[in-house]
Amino acid sequence: MGTTAPGISPAGKPNYHGVDSREAFLAMHLNRPLLGQRVEDGQILLKHLNAQPHGVELVAIGSCGPIGLHLAALEPSVKSLTLERSILSWQWVTQTPLSQNQFTNVVPNALSHYDFGDLLAMIAPRSLTISHAVDATGRPASADAITAALSAARKRYADGNRLGKLRILP
Repeated sequence: MGTTAPGISPAGKPNYHGVDSREAFLAMHLNRPLLGQRVEDGQILLKHLNAQPHGVELVAIGSCGPIGLHLAALEPSVKSLTLERSILSWQWVTQTPLSQNQFTNVVPNALSHYDFGDLLAMIAPRSLTISHAVDATGRPASADAITAALSAARKRYADGNRLGKLRILP
């Protein structure tokens, strides 16, 4: 995981499922999605950091974006979240014929209950920065797609008169 993880298979072909696809597949069979395990690990880490009097500033980059998003939505000790080069909607994955590196963040049946936009709204009124959002293929997301994904969050920040705490960078 991270910038040192191989993105290309030994045969020189892109690894569309992600570098941790084996772990994600096993996690699905154990009924413990990898995303949930990583969020749980983050919660344990935050308990150890609770000595921070002003909370924790969380930055989640790339495929770690959904982990950071879930963690910030669940943990009030996260005072600000920055998502950089992250996907903003599971719906994007379902509408993309060949997504890339999304298997690690699969939560079965999640879309029947929520999407990332709902979690983004839960972060309000804390600071939220979205930087260089990507689509399910890893390419820059369109402005229209970003606007749609952030509609619930934008409304929640506006209702609390906190739009200044929501920053979207190109």
